[in-house]
Amino acid sequence: MNQAGQPGEKSVVDVSEQFATLNNLSNSWIISVVLDVSRTIDLFAGSSSGITCLFTLFAALMPVVTTTQTPTEEPNLTNYNVTFIVIMPAFPEFQSIILNHTSLITNELNDLFKKSSINVTFSSCIFHSFSMVNTNSTTVTAICSFKNYSTIPEIGRVLVYHVFENKTRDISNLGPYILDDDSLYVNDYHESSRTTTPMSVVTLTPTPTEEPNLTDYNVTFIINSPAFQEIVSNSSNHTRMIANELNDLFQKSSINATFSSCIFHSSSMVNTNSSTVTAVCSFKNESTIQQVDRVLVYHVFENNTNDISNLGPYTLDNDSLYLNDFHESPHVSTAIPALTVTPTPRRKGTPIDYNVTFIITSPRFQEIQLNSFFQTMKIGKELNDLFKGSSIKATFSRCLVKSLSVVNGDSYTVTAICSFKNYSTIPAVDRVFMYDVFENKTKDISNLGPYRLANNSLYVNDYHKTEPMIARGMWKQQQVDVELASLGADAPNENQVSSGFNVTFIIISLPYLQALHDNTSRLYQSASTIITHQVYHQSEIS
Repeated sequence: MNQAGQPGEKSVVDVSEQFATLNNLSNSWIISVVLDVSRTIDLFAGSSSGITCLFTLFAALMPVVTTTQTPTEEPNLTNYNVTFIVIMPAFPEFQSIILNHTSLITNELNDLFKKSSINVTFSSCIFHSFSMVNTNSTTVTAICSFKNYSTIPEIGRVLVYHVFENKTRDISNLGPYILDDDSLYVNDYHESSRTTTPMSVVTLTPTPTEEPNLTDYNVTFIINSPAFQEIVSNSSNHTRMIANELNDLFQKSSINATFSSCIFHSSSMVNTNSSTVTAVCSFKNESTIQQVDRVLVYHVFENNTNDISNLGPYTLDNDSLYLNDFHESPHVSTAIPALTVTPTPRRKGTPIDYNVTFIITSPRFQEIQLNSFFQTMKIGKELNDLFKGSSIKATFSRCLVKSLSVVNGDSYTVTAICSFKNYSTIPAVDRVFMYDVFENKTKDISNLGPYRLANNSLYVNDYHKTEPMIARGMWKQQQVDVELASLGADAPNENQVSSGFNVTFIIISLPYLQALHDNTSRLYQSASTIITHQVYHQSEIS
């Protein structure tokens, strides 16, 4: 290596200065300079400072590339309702520890999709609702969300269906749960797994011995002792005990040949001491044995419980038994005092059931889930108290909470079945009348006991009403008129609109005659004139 400073040779510093000068040249000159660098390698060999200088100069010569990072936006989510039937564990076991099963099913679904081929777009699954299919099975619905990325094809319901199908071994197992392999739906998409069974297989075998069809009956009764609080505090034990008592009752009865099984379905609080219990009891339909009907089952239960007084250790209300809608009251002589003036004998027809649906916004759904059994009983009690304290209490029978389902993270929909007695001497309660009673007793659908309601959420069957805008305007105008009157000013008379109100009540001193159905009849016109005069023309608002 030649030493720096020898005659005719360039020093390291000189070369550095040349590169520094070249740094100001255009890119084309920089390229030519880089090609000439090889000629100066001997100059830098053996000199650490020279090598360092060389790399520093290269770094200086390289163009600086700045990248602007695009802000990451949260992708939109696509939600799918994933519905399937769990056949094991059975519904009573599922219901007894619902909170545990809710979290376990959610974890299983999240694990399934996180470990699948669509895990990149998967967001989360949440448990939505469950309901009984039959004595052993449970329908489960969950909401699973997937991210919509512009760079990845959108996940469709068919793909979600097939991923679930493949990860559950053809819809047979979800973790510890055994599934009905023909029960999967993703939104409304379904592929039947049973249509591929060749019909020819059936023709090759002799006629199999078929299991008889089952007839299910809802057996409902009221337990007076032990008290409701005691049953709730140990609900799983009482659930099993009641089911065992019912199974023993029918297995030792005259209809044991056709009896299949009884399972506990639900219970609700009647008052602080009593509980309404509903069980589903199944009977076989065999052609060689006379079919069991609801009246026969009723009488067997009645005879084997000492006239509906005791079911094992449980003390029963002896006027509380219903088989589906069949009921025989032992208190035949007990009459509603207000109706004793009616000469026509009172007969019970088929009870009328209404689905009452509303949304609870407080307490939140998470709080309700922590003790869903108790909250279900409590909501049922509030509904029973509401109608028992209303103007239609004479025909009211009972309300049972049927289901709870989440609307969003905070709110949930409640559906209850409320039954009314159908007396021939009293006009039947219709859905509009019932809606109005609920509305009035809950302060315009705002509060049901401790529960805060969404005031536009009430449905009675399919009947629903919203406050029209014109009605709101009329109400505001009436408020203005009242304020003007209080100030001594005249209320405006132009374009006044009459307000109409439906006023409903029961008259017990006027027998209900067919002529009252015809608003052109003399009886109808006479009665309406007298009622209007008595109620309004002699009042302070006449």
